[in-house]
Amino acid sequence: MAISWKENAMDGETYTDKQGLICPYCRCGGNLKTTSEITADESGAYQDVRCGDCGCEYRDIYLLVDYEELYIPETLPKENKNE
Repeated sequence: MAISWKENAMDGETYTDKQGLICPYCRCGGNLKTTSEITADESGAYQDVRCGDCGCEYRDIYLLVDYEELYIPETLPKENKNE
């Protein structure tokens, strides 16, 4: 009896350890295509991906973990100051 793609899928931790650079089903790494723009809503951000080798489609889920300063003005507007 053949093993299904779903039974062969790697777990989420292993997939994120590989930084999403391989298909979680067939484990190829060279033929992944995003099939949607990154979409964000109140629950998070995600993007659909299709593996050109095995044909499986799945969704990458993004998590906000921090921020990085780009520009800080010398002074803040008066209404934004924490006093």
